[in-house]
Amino acid sequence: MSTGFSNAAGTLTLAASGLWLVALLIFGLGLGFAEDFDTAVYLIWSAATLAAGVLTLIATLSLRQRRGNLGGLGTTGVVVLGIGVVVSVLTWATPLWMTIQGVGMLLVALSMRKDSVAPRTALFAYSSGMLIGAITFFVLTTLKVGTPDSYGDYPLAWGFGLAVGLIITVGGLLGIGRWLNNEQPSDANMPDHPLTA
Repeated sequence: MSTGFSNAAGTLTLAASGLWLVALLIFGLGLGFAEDFDTAVYLIWSAATLAAGVLTLIATLSLRQRRGNLGGLGTTGVVVLGIGVVVSVLTWATPLWMTIQGVGMLLVALSMRKDSVAPRTALFAYSSGMLIGAITFFVLTTLKVGTPDSYGDYPLAWGFGLAVGLIITVGGLLGIGRWLNNEQPSDANMPDHPLTA
């Protein structure tokens, strides 16, 4: 059932997609290509990442509100996503929180696969983006693509994995956000006074 809450959540979903893009730009311009580590830029990136994760969690809860119930699988997905958002406080552990959030999103999408009225392409991007990004990171790191830094990590693998994951996720969130915003709230048509028999 469409509700006023799901319409408002559509706006938050679009805001989440915007914050993910901001986080990606901060990483790419302020950290990924910087020769020296900048603590202030890192903290801004961390704040943007955490805020985007929180809004994504709210957007996911709106899917539950829109559908009525996500069942055990979907509820588990919401919990796992929430854990991933908390873990993202450790922003430097990018592959870890991307994997956890990705698993949560995938579980939510799987719970909706049979009778979802959400746009299929957007739901697929939403459910796969983070995991694809994490897999990209692990593959490129295993292949030792790029030049290792002083910690033995491969910045190119980190940056490319983050970019791939967030771009796909943003595409999914944009589609879901536009869908929720375009829904006509069922409570908009409710009478102001109860009907009498």
